[in-house]
Amino acid sequence: MPSKTQAEYQIGLMAEGTFIPTQLRQPGLELNTHKITVLVNANPETLSKIERVTGYLDPTFSPSFISSYSSEDNFAISFTAWGKFDIKAKVYFKDNKDKEKDLLLSQDNWIVR
Repeated sequence: MPSKTQAEYQIGLMAEGTFIPTQLRQPGLELNTHKITVLVNANPETLSKIERVTGYLDPTFSPSFISSYSSEDNFAISFTAWGKFDIKAKVYFKDNKDKEKDLLLSQDNWIVR
């Protein structure tokens, strides 16, 4: 049976926002009402093939991109925000250093509590 190529991997992004009570917000970021966690949605086999994932946030963020190298937490990245926006990510695979997979998570697909 042939091995999967990176184009065949079933992979996506998920985002979940959790409300931050006023007294727990970071100084200078009091308007950021939610902690957002974005992670890769894939099976364990696919996660083991990933070297890193870089998430590209809204350009108003500093820094506007965050990389994760940990498959243990599904390459999660976390940040605080006051609103939703589309998130782009680039997945870099271990087995093919010249290939990446671009992902997009629409703000309409965020889970916010």
